[in-house]
Amino acid sequence: MKTLTLILSVLVLGQEKAPEGATVLDASQFVHEDGKPCSWPVTDGVLEVGKGSVITKEKYQDFQMHVEFNLAESPEGAKDQGRSNSGVYIQRRYEVQILDS
Repeated sequence: MKTLTLILSVLVLGQEKAPEGATVLDASQFVHEDGKPCSWPVTDGVLEVGKGSVITKEKYQDFQMHVEFNLAESPEGAKDQGRSNSGVYIQRRYEVQILDS
């Protein structure tokens, strides 16, 4: 089984050491859905969410995924999905929704 460590963030997170044997993905291993290189910003080695969606260049089938995230502070008075709202799609089918609740 491949171990996939995926680190996405809305804000900069402190970088920690990945588990032994993990594949840590950086911006060079992602492309936009149209095949263009990933244009999301990288700050202190952490990929920050930008415009559009990105996918990995390599396909993964049998894996464990570890995602670290940090949500931006929600605007005062924001409700429901008007607050911080993001997600991670797995194999272009299933979404793990990340909401500020």
